[in-house]
Amino acid sequence: MGGRLFFLPVEHLVPLLFVAAKSTPGAYFSWWKLLLIVLTYLFWVKGADWLNRDAVKIAKEAEIDPGTWNLVNVLLMLSGFFAAISVPMFWIGFPIMLLTALVPFISYRVVRKGKLKQSQALRRKLNPKKYADEGSEQLAQDQGVPMNINAAGDSDNDRKAALIKARQSPGFIDFKELIHQGMLKRADLIQIDYTQTQAAPRLFVDGTWHALPNMDRLKGDALLVSLKCVAGLDPEERRAKQTGDFSLKSDMGKANLHVAAKGVKTGERVRITFVQSKDILTLPKLGMFPSMADRFTKGLNNPGICIVSAPPKHGLTATWQGLLVTADRLTRDCIVVMDDQETESSIENVTAKEFDSDDTAVEFLKRTLTSQPDAIAVPRVPAPEFLDLLTLQAKTQQRSVWMRAQASSAAEALLKSYALAGNRGDFRETVKFVSCQRLLRRLCDHCKTEIPVPPKMIQKLGGDPSKIKTLANQWQLPPPEQRVDENGNPIEFPPCNVCGGIGFIGRIAVFEMIKVNDAVREALKKTPKVAAIDAAAKESKAKKSMQSSAYQLVLMGVTSLQEVQNVLNKK
Repeated sequence: MGGRLFFLPVEHLVPLLFVAAKSTPGAYFSWWKLLLIVLTYLFWVKGADWLNRDAVKIAKEAEIDPGTWNLVNVLLMLSGFFAAISVPMFWIGFPIMLLTALVPFISYRVVRKGKLKQSQALRRKLNPKKYADEGSEQLAQDQGVPMNINAAGDSDNDRKAALIKARQSPGFIDFKELIHQGMLKRADLIQIDYTQTQAAPRLFVDGTWHALPNMDRLKGDALLVSLKCVAGLDPEERRAKQTGDFSLKSDMGKANLHVAAKGVKTGERVRITFVQSKDILTLPKLGMFPSMADRFTKGLNNPGICIVSAPPKHGLTATWQGLLVTADRLTRDCIVVMDDQETESSIENVTAKEFDSDDTAVEFLKRTLTSQPDAIAVPRVPAPEFLDLLTLQAKTQQRSVWMRAQASSAAEALLKSYALAGNRGDFRETVKFVSCQRLLRRLCDHCKTEIPVPPKMIQKLGGDPSKIKTLANQWQLPPPEQRVDENGNPIEFPPCNVCGGIGFIGRIAVFEMIKVNDAVREALKKTPKVAAIDAAAKESKAKKSMQSSAYQLVLMGVTSLQEVQNVLNKK
């Protein structure tokens, strides 16, 4: 219904009402029964109109769907009306109609009342004058960014007490503003470093730190009191490690936050992490180009060992999960063998098998293999014997083995895994594919700019100079001389309302892949070094480089050349 309500026209009701107004078969026409039905219907029309208007008005703040309420209201009324005209005994059918006319309004009023109690913003919207009168009695620090905070605590009384204590701190407004900035900029976490003289907050957005204005210690400490109170931490403790959680709702949406504070050499470090539930994406959706994804997926679904890798903080967990959902786990029996502390490998249709210590991992794997799985995923290899057993399964039982490693390149990941193997000959023979990735920030489509570049630059990136004349870049402020008008007055350049002025929004993985052929195996055997493996893979055309994949993204306008250079040059 989408917030609009339609009623049954009166001309369609009249014939039915005449039927309803008859008492018993063959009896007289009863005008007062007709009147009762009409009055009930008119009452319902009036109430339904109010319900629809009110639901549309408060839909956002109250998180209700007007269309659902309208649909339920109309369906109940229709069922009640047909009961009134079809049940032979009027005093049974009419009460049913009356009940179906009243139930939706009563239910809506109950739900509405509960929403009003929970939402200060909703109360302000419906009763601005009354809210203004109440606002004069509020603490001054409750002003600022509207935010409903659910503090930590075992009971409602504990949570209310923690929130009251946080509100009593003069830093409550600054605390709310800091969280609001983090949500506005889509930060993964907020970090505050305390020294003797100041507190330095910064945001971690899409893998990059962004500094916020520093605060003096007095202001920073007051903010920290509010933060620690809502997270259930001790504001007086500044050295020992403390952790806690809280949640909130604001105009920016809902957020769950995890707070960790501990003493460091310079003072104290506090981290506020935005806990987000993210969808698990397949390898192509993570950024792997289709041609590479097709080859790698075939490797995953065939016997042999495949390895995914990445440097720290470059999305290895997401790619590991992407591997598990990309591989064929529907027509094959797939298991993941992991320690009991692992939480990143829980995927539908992949059975988790957990060992409790590295010392028992090999025996545990032997028992697990008696179930004859088709594919075995291993997020961490606990011992050389463990890897040898997996290698033997891939070689003799034609099973798929999937592994991951932390490395800066595919060659390094291959070499690290090779170094773990006891039976290196079998490992060289069974390993098929190795990938590595890094994360690049995506340019904001709303504010990115096009910069003309020489044809040689396009050619160097692998593009066609006759078709591509410009490259995309993040928006930047004009030179100082262009920031004033002809009268010397400063020109305001508001930040992008999509990316918050950062110029990037979100990240994409860029991959390289080595297909382990005879040349790579020979290099692995004779010269087990990263440079030698890389050279052999390039010479035998067994490698798709990360740089060429990144340049493709630049030519497509997904990211900037500067971003590629900054990320790929990091070791």
